[in-house]
Amino acid sequence: MGRKNHAVSRVARAAVPAALAAAAIAVSGCTNSGSQDSADLVNGKQQFVKNCGSCHTLARAGTKGVTGPNLDEAFAVSRGEGWGADSIRGVVLGQIAYPGKGFAMPADLVTGDDAQDVAAYVAAVAAVPGKDAGLLAEAVKAAAGPQANTPGGKLFAENCGSCHTLAAVGTTGKIGPALDQTKLDAAAIDTQITNGKNAMPGFKGQISPAEIKTIADFVAEQASK
Repeated sequence: MGRKNHAVSRVARAAVPAALAAAAIAVSGCTNSGSQDSADLVNGKQQFVKNCGSCHTLARAGTKGVTGPNLDEAFAVSRGEGWGADSIRGVVLGQIAYPGKGFAMPADLVTGDDAQDVAAYVAAVAAVPGKDAGLLAEAVKAAAGPQANTPGGKLFAENCGSCHTLAAVGTTGKIGPALDQTKLDAAAIDTQITNGKNAMPGFKGQISPAEIKTIADFVAEQASK
């Protein structure tokens, strides 16, 4: 990423607190019709990974998008100021419905119950250390992907699906190349996942070498079909 893009990214992050405050006012009594406790966090994570992860970093969702603000960084400020989950949820709903001028994010990227669930999921996990467990870990599965429930499919969806399209898993990320016809073999894929290349970050130290190998073998196998 060039200096210009880095500068834009810093400006975007700096603008986030003000935008969040404005959104909180905008959604008061308007879009925030559900509740944090009644939301479907499994669906929220699935919808976030599918629709938001290619642009936003959110550690618990395993997404690393850089087009939009890093949500862990943004809401760390809010949590530090004493905001609770319901307040953060309302802000996220406001941002979904009314992104505001100067933001590339389209309005109503998700709607209805999906928007409520995405907002609740972000409110539950943004800037909160740890890992999702149980059913939440299954939320990254894409129902249309026949291999989504395999070990390789799960690992791919959790770590790569927000940036890459792979039909076998049902992911539709657009930041990185589609991998259905990749010419790389498993060893080359392993190296690229480990060390990164171009805009892609390296995953060494984030996931284990065994998990990286599982993903590499899976992608190479699916691309050859």
